[in-house]
Amino acid sequence: MLVIYQQLKFKNNSQSLQNRCIMKKSLSFDQKYVGAAALVALCFEARTKVHQAHLMTTSYAQHKALNEFYDGIIDLADAYAESYQGRFGIIQEYPKCNIATKCGIETIKIVRDWIDGNRQSCGTQSELQNEIDNIVTLCNGTLYKLENLH
Repeated sequence: MLVIYQQLKFKNNSQSLQNRCIMKKSLSFDQKYVGAAALVALCFEARTKVHQAHLMTTSYAQHKALNEFYDGIIDLADAYAESYQGRFGIIQEYPKCNIATKCGIETIKIVRDWIDGNRQSCGTQSELQNEIDNIVTLCNGTLYKLENLH
């Protein structure tokens, strides 16, 4: 089981963000999975975690930003998976994935950080990298809204 820990840093002192977020973020799934299957599984898990955070927040701005993320991430993961499978064939197995946080910000940072560290294992072809860029763009835009717009 692969587990990643990283300290979470807040750009502002929003008490509601700090009270709702565990200060460490973690991700785990079977280490034999890398690349396409792991990326798709991670996006699917992130969608569920962010939807839960969306339902738990008392901030309207956070509620809307998290909504945009969970509405968009599945379509982006699906576009990536279909493009990957069009080039390399059907992905036969997906790993169990667990993001161990209830915080939307942490979840989105986990996705972005995992992509930063594993991008090349997900296909180096430009069309696949473009689809991955779309996922990172959604992460960055959502994080901007969550951390700066109140």
